[in-house]
This record gives sequence, structure tokens and C-alpha cells, in this order.
Amino acid sequence: MARLTLLLAALMLIGCSRHPDPWAEAPPEKLRVLASFPPIYCFAAHVAEPDGYVLAMLTGQGPHSYKPNHRDADRAKKASVFFYNGQTLDDGIVEELVILSRSPAKKFDLSRGVAKKDLIAVAPDHVCLDGCKHGDHDPHLWLGPTRAKEMVDQLARDLAEVDPAHAEGYRQRAGEYKQKLDELLAYGRAKLAGKSAKVITMHEALGYFARDFGVEIVGSIQKIPGQDSDQKGFGDLFTLCQEKGVRVILVEPQYSLSQAEQLQNELRKREIVVKIAEFDTFETAAADKNGRMDKNLYLETMRKNIDRLAEALP
Repeated sequence: MARLTLLLAALMLIGCSRHPDPWAEAPPEKLRVLASFPPIYCFAAHVAEPDGYVLAMLTGQGPHSYKPNHRDADRAKKASVFFYNGQTLDDGIVEELVILSRSPAKKFDLSRGVAKKDLIAVAPDHVCLDGCKHGDHDPHLWLGPTRAKEMVDQLARDLAEVDPAHAEGYRQRAGEYKQKLDELLAYGRAKLAGKSAKVITMHEALGYFARDFGVEIVGSIQKIPGQDSDQKGFGDLFTLCQEKGVRVILVEPQYSLSQAEQLQNELRKREIVVKIAEFDTFETAAADKNGRMDKNLYLETMRKNIDRLAEALP
């Protein structure tokens, strides 16, 4: 309800303020493709362009803590298609923006391309910082290249449905991008081969990454993104690190390092050396004012994640 109220306020701003059209640079003959946040943008840009013109809705703010604004409503209002991750991560955001902006955009949930048996179940009490639930499955599909490939396939099928005249181009470019995802998968497995890959994560987001690259997630600092563990939860993590031989804590640049550093210091007192390494879940990214960014950022970010983890692991 609070999000709906904010969206209505954002749409009122559209009527009383003048601001640049985010689609002004889109050639009129091209399909206007809106992606919910950075990984979906990168997938869409590789597959849709040059037959489509792609913008991202969220760039500097992730879907866990989204607050609407008039620019997002403008992007939605003038889009032809709207791609999103799904699994209740960004579904509500997309639905509300399309309805309230009266957008003609067709909405496509890319998680439809992933078989239900391949989804990772989450605890029934898993919630976001604002209290929203993620549903029955981990929504962070893009962090595993295997699932990302299935999302790319679904994206190409959806584009072909909307724009059959360019269907062959969409299929071809999806195939080329999937090869790059295969290369990423091979790269990561080679870099992490032979490592004792037991880690603590910042929040419960890396299940698909762990599955693809043979990483064991022993525990997470934040059960709710943005909210640190309580005293009992912290104590449990401390015990797990000792019992399981954890040597790396993966932290995300969007969140505070305080508890990761505290855990590291407490373990050091027991002469247990645990390194802290950054893992960017790519929920935010640098973009221009309209929502355009480097379409290779997903691949580059994932390689950097792999490199940092490999360097930190014994």
C-alpha cells in the first residue's frame, strides 16, 4: 500500500513538472525495451539490439529497496515491452508501474524460462528489508550462468513473439550471448578448482552462483537484506566458521561491512584467519540519466567476483 501511494505521488509529479524524455534517443522504428534492473538490461541489450532500444528502470537503487519516481513512470509509459526477473523480486514494481502509468508495454517474467525443479527453495520466513516476501524460491537467478542462459532463451522467445520480423536476429544473438555465459562458467570453474570454497555470505543471494561453481555457503550475515544478525545469529555464525573451516566472508558493496569485520576480528582472536572479499550481486550499476549502461557489465562484474573469491580462498 505504501509503495502504491508513492507511485501515485510520482505520477502526479509527471503532470506538474517538465523533464527530458528518457526515450528521446530511441529511433522511432525500433522496439522500446525496458528492463527492470541491471542484469536484465545486459541480457536484453545483447539480444534485442540493434533491432530494439533498451533502457534500464532501476540503476542506482536495487529492487530490494525500490522507491518510485516520475522518471521510472515515464520509462514505463513509453515502453513497448517490459522484461523483469520474476520470482516476486521485481514483479510488483513492474505491475504497479505499468498499470499506474497506463503503459501499453507487454510484461515478460524471465524466470518462466527456468524449470521449477531448477529453482532453489528458500526458508518460509525469508523477507526483504521493507517486509515483502520473495515467495518460495530464491529469485537471484542471474547470479548463476546456467540459469542466466535459460533467461536469455526466454527473452529471445518473447522478443520474437512481439516482433516476429526480427525473430531470427533475436535467436542468433541469444545464442552468441549464451556462448559468452558458457565461457564465464568455464572460467569460474577453472579459477575455483581445487579451492576449499566454504564461505559466509552477506545475505541469502548466492545460491545459484554456489551451485554453478561448487561453492558451499555455510551461512549468511543478513537474513533480511540490509539488516544485520542479532546477537544469537552472530554467535551461530561464529560457531559455524570454526566448525566448517570457513576462510572467506563475501560482502556486498551495497551494505555495511561492520558485522563482517566484527566476525573476522572475533575469529582472529581464536587464531582463525578469515579473509573478506567483495561480491557484487549487480543489483545496481552506473548508468546515464536515461537508464543506458555498458551491456558487458554483467560479464565483467561476474568475472571480477570470481577473481576476488579465487584470490581470497586458500
